[in-house]
Amino acid sequence: GYPTLLHQLFQHLISNAIKFSSKERNCQINLEYWNENDKQYFSLSDNGIGIEPEYINKVFKMFIRLHEKNNYKGSGLGLSLCKRIVEQHGGEISIHSEGINKGTQVIFSLNTTTIQQQ
Repeated sequence: GYPTLLHQLFQHLISNAIKFSSKERNCQINLEYWNENDKQYFSLSDNGIGIEPEYINKVFKMFIRLHEKNNYKGSGLGLSLCKRIVEQHGGEISIHSEGINKGTQVIFSLNTTTIQQQ
């Protein structure tokens, strides 16, 4: 794959997990990895503030913010860039959360064949 893009992907996901951590508990981030059917899968989960299920599909759109700028800094580009990077590597990305204060899980795949060709 493209090392710079993959670095940006992990940087955005980990920084989001830290940025949206709960003030009520210590930040905990878990990263898992596995291979399946010519795809590499990654799961990054946290115990942060979570996302209401009805907003999950909006987070990958450019400049969409779920929080006020004075609460959380950012441009609303991070997750849209993550989606683009994953798709450039032949994969898919999704976000799962059961709601506010329930944490968030990001799962993405990278196509092994696509990565080896780049």
